[in-house]
Amino acid sequence: MTEASARWDDVGARFAELGKHLKERYDANATFGDEDREKMNNALRQMSDSLDAGFTALGDSIRDPSMREDFKQAGVAIAEALSATFTEVADEIRKAVKK
Repeated sequence: MTEASARWDDVGARFAELGKHLKERYDANATFGDEDREKMNNALRQMSDSLDAGFTALGDSIRDPSMREDFKQAGVAIAEALSATFTEVADEIRKAVKK
């Protein structure tokens, strides 16, 4: 497992743990009746499951060689856009200083 993959797995685990803590805190402080409490518990479970699924999908995508290439190309595009932007800013500064 790569370091990046391990880091994303850690992110997913932390959000899952956060979801559990939110549910526990809510349960401890809830003043709703049983029916409303069950609805809230279901909503919290769904939120936790959705976060887990999202981070799992992201982690799986990072490990997929074709997706890794897509991420790489997106990163290159960002780097090129930033480079072009900084070049334009530098040109504008040079023009302003010459005036």
